[in-house]
Amino acid sequence: MSMSPISITGRNTRAPRNPLARPVLAAALCVAAGSAGAQSVYLHASAGAAYHALDCRRSVNCDRSDVGYRIGGGYRIARNWAAEVNYVDFGEATVNSSAGATTRLRTSGFGIGGAFISAPESRLTWAARVGVMAMNSDASGANASSHHHAPLYVGGSIGYRLTPNLAVDLSVTQSLTKADIAGVRETKGVAVLTAGVTVSF
Repeated sequence: MSMSPISITGRNTRAPRNPLARPVLAAALCVAAGSAGAQSVYLHASAGAAYHALDCRRSVNCDRSDVGYRIGGGYRIARNWAAEVNYVDFGEATVNSSAGATTRLRTSGFGIGGAFISAPESRLTWAARVGVMAMNSDASGANASSHHHAPLYVGGSIGYRLTPNLAVDLSVTQSLTKADIAGVRETKGVAVLTAGVTVSF
């Protein structure tokens, strides 16, 4: 009995498909899409009470409170992380010395920093911020001089998302101001507590 040789002509010699390839690829695409969707731009504007922590013991009248505001925006680079830019006006303080001299100090700054923020789908919104601020401490009056410096700033906010793209929030920003007041160099804290809105895109 003779046996015919087995022909392999036309045989499919490709490796069998991995049955897990499609599910793994689909999962990877979902993760990538979710990460891309978490990246967004947002803008913020708020106004409220500003405060200069000046030493008023040498003055007969000292007004350390004023109206301030904060405007800025950010870019969500990850689910809970964002890069931000802010312009903050800390308002004006007025010091009247016993000699009758009046010194006015207005502080504002442009800040660049990072923020640890709530997830984009969260109704309760929050953020913790830190960065560097190019500060302009503008002092006017007798024996007063202005300074430009770059202190750190810290801040935070809490709010509520009304719609997927609109939230209302309360925020606080703190930093340092530096100026010569009545011939004395002072480096003191400044803060602004504001209420405003955040719009996401």
